[in-house]
Amino acid sequence: MVDKAKATLGELVDHLAPYADQNIPIIGLEPSCLFTLKDEALVMGFGERAVSVSKKAQLLEEFLASEVKAGTLQLKLKASDKPVLFHGHCHQKSFAAVTPAMELLKLIPNAEPKLIESSCCGMAGSFGYEAEHIEVSKQMAEASLLPSIRKSPDSWWLRMALAVVTRLPMAHKEKRFISPEFWRRTFKYSMLWDGDSPQQ
Repeated sequence: MVDKAKATLGELVDHLAPYADQNIPIIGLEPSCLFTLKDEALVMGFGERAVSVSKKAQLLEEFLASEVKAGTLQLKLKASDKPVLFHGHCHQKSFAAVTPAMELLKLIPNAEPKLIESSCCGMAGSFGYEAEHIEVSKQMAEASLLPSIRKSPDSWWLRMALAVVTRLPMAHKEKRFISPEFWRRTFKYSMLWDGDSPQQ
């Protein structure tokens, strides 16, 4: 399985390297996928191709925040009807990529973003989906993430990964699904959920 994963990643690096060599940004949405290009790909023997790709790989919010700072992008964003709680993905935290997301959220009128200081949500990839891990997974979520959400019932909750939002229906018994992808209202690249069904 490792050999197959390495081969697949090598194909991806080969595909992206010509774009990186042309100084074209390589933008991703899912932190755990994107940061594979900045971590594992560098230690699998792909050489300078992987280095070149890693330097241009960035999350969408990193790209947008840098463009705003450079003065090359001006965003006209809808005002939020609620304050925003932001829970960073574990990979975002590991690669110091939470700050750009917060900077971007601060551009949204009335968002008043607040970072939820927490460790892993408890899903940890497939870990939290497995029956034998469910109790440990719930305990991890209850350490700080879910209590923080419950304390702010009138806030949007923003997270950056599928596994994190899956945490809520599994462990949060209140009928209040928050915004797993708040970005859709503002940057139009993901899904906003409210209640049980997706709202475009």
